[in-house]
Amino acid sequence: MRREPFPVLRIYLACIDAFIIPARYAWTMVGYILGFRAAFVTAPEDAQLVYGYTPPEDKEATWIPASRDAHMFLLHQNPYPVEALKEIVWKEHSAISLFHLDGLAAEHIPSDLVSAVFFFLSQHEEWSIPDRDKYNRFQAASSVLGKAGLLSRPVVYEYAGMIAHACVLGGIELPDKARYNGKSSAIVLTHDIDFIWKSRPSWFVREMLRTVKSRNEESLASRIQNLLSYAKPPNPASDPYARSINEMYRLEEAADIRSTWFFKAGGRAREDIRYSLQQPFVQSHFERLKTAKHEVGIHPSFDAYVDSFMFERELFALESASDRDILSCRQHYLRSEYPETARIQSDLGIRYDSTLGFAEHEGFRNGTCHPFLLYDHEAGKPIPVWEIPLIAMDGTLKQYRGLSPEDSFMRIRELVNTVQRCRGAAALLFHNTIYDPHEWEGWSGVFERTIDMIGEQGIYSVPIGEVVPLWTGSQNPAEIAAEIYPP
Repeated sequence: MRREPFPVLRIYLACIDAFIIPARYAWTMVGYILGFRAAFVTAPEDAQLVYGYTPPEDKEATWIPASRDAHMFLLHQNPYPVEALKEIVWKEHSAISLFHLDGLAAEHIPSDLVSAVFFFLSQHEEWSIPDRDKYNRFQAASSVLGKAGLLSRPVVYEYAGMIAHACVLGGIELPDKARYNGKSSAIVLTHDIDFIWKSRPSWFVREMLRTVKSRNEESLASRIQNLLSYAKPPNPASDPYARSINEMYRLEEAADIRSTWFFKAGGRAREDIRYSLQQPFVQSHFERLKTAKHEVGIHPSFDAYVDSFMFERELFALESASDRDILSCRQHYLRSEYPETARIQSDLGIRYDSTLGFAEHEGFRNGTCHPFLLYDHEAGKPIPVWEIPLIAMDGTLKQYRGLSPEDSFMRIRELVNTVQRCRGAAALLFHNTIYDPHEWEGWSGVFERTIDMIGEQGIYSVPIGEVVPLWTGSQNPAEIAAEIYPP
């Protein structure tokens, strides 16, 4: 018999049949946050907790209220009206309520929190809202949390906290376990390797044109200096992009941090910069990553997010060049088509993804700072791929938000502090451009201060492929999905 990674909580779902699988999914995700495994029973008298529309007859079971209206809303493509959001306070816990329940006695939570968990983690709004930017990405400005100015608030953790309090009041003991090698939270440092060299013909031509067009004398002088610096063959010692790879690796090793490195393996779009995985510098980096037990993941090309054949070719190329199985992914430009991209990832053996962060704004895109299984509304079941929330990216802070290096680090620190407070696990993204003194001045310091902060605050920092098994108690993603949606 398989050893259970967490204590079991027996739950009875007293809701409409069509919402049973969504409810099982949401409760399973809440269970991981609170440290229990949700086990679904077929009779209310066997349950420790009942989730339903009315209180159970068995007064021994803890009741978590459900809303039939919320369930009917979530079973269809419906944009959520942001003006309906409401701040609620229950037993000194506060949360943003999506599905209010009026008229309940004071001892009951006045909102269907489980439906709200399902709304955010299942990407219901991306399924329901067609708005996309020029890269076909769901935007922060279209999201409920973005519109409400709540992207810095991990609302799913607030829901879990209220549910935990209800469990304690009902006599249900919840574990208090530090899952990450004795530490309570984890931050995964990730690196998207979009380029290997800055010194390349296309960059030189682009900068030549910008230099010719420049009318500002100071800008012109800077551009000429920039051109002269890189108008030579690529060299790992002097090229800023290769140097970034070397410096990030060196600092992580010194700090006993192991990270996930996402490499490209193809592409034909203008947004793709192709490089050979067989070149000596890349091969030597693969070898030291393997020796030091860092992780190599796939960074599929610009169009591969909806092209399974392209994705598969690139995955095979990366596995062959790096001599390892590839289980983790981040889509290039953070492009993700719901639910097709996750289906492609799952079909090709990807187990972990870290694409779901907004390109134009940092924060908690799905309202969470904990790993969660992806979900397929059209198929009505979970997808066996775990998502690691991407909470901040260097390009978001510098290019989209226009923040200084100092302000960028402050935002990173605030978000990391939130993850630590919530005992979560999330990802940060630093590209191998941050040691470029011309275009990314000051950003090497942001990375170095982030490294120091992780060490000083006692945060666990290992690759994605190690964090998720610690989060789930080493349960296989397919096993977990099958428990939610039995075959």
